[in-house]
Amino acid sequence: MFKSSPIKASEPVFVSVSEWQGKPRFDIRHYYSAEVTEDDTVRIDLRPGTKGINVPIEDASAVISAILAVVEMATASPNSESKIQPKTSCAMPVVVSVNEWKGVRRIDIRHYWTPKGSTKLTPTQKGVSVAITEANALVIALTAAREALAASQSTAPRRPEADILRELGYEPVVVDQRFANVEL
Repeated sequence: MFKSSPIKASEPVFVSVSEWQGKPRFDIRHYYSAEVTEDDTVRIDLRPGTKGINVPIEDASAVISAILAVVEMATASPNSESKIQPKTSCAMPVVVSVNEWKGVRRIDIRHYWTPKGSTKLTPTQKGVSVAITEANALVIALTAAREALAASQSTAPRRPEADILRELGYEPVVVDQRFANVEL
């Protein structure tokens, strides 16, 4: 259906739209490099990894708003960890946070759960993390995924992602082009 340009991370991150149980969902997933040998030819392919999150497409606006809000909170108070739980239709809550890992401020989008006998939300391994400097690229990719689905369901022309981001009051950033020509 739709797959975004890669978002810069230690492992590239892609946003795609797929269907699960007949309903469209967006998938934010880290990809890894795999060496493939065919007919004595070796090539490197990017393949989807297990690190990622899958959310119903109708929750795209809530997740996008949460990303923008935690970035704004983190900018206003750089020494604190910002965290928002957007309202989604997922069985497991989704939490968008900004934290620091190996000296880099990162946006983390992750499913959480409540252990038996506890009231505290605990993060699962299902999630994705990108540098906070890639927030615009992530928002653009999520917006493009949502609009690609809408475009496939209607005949209305698709608006450029940069225009949408500007309407939200953010200036788009140039995404790292190292992976722009990689075939998947």
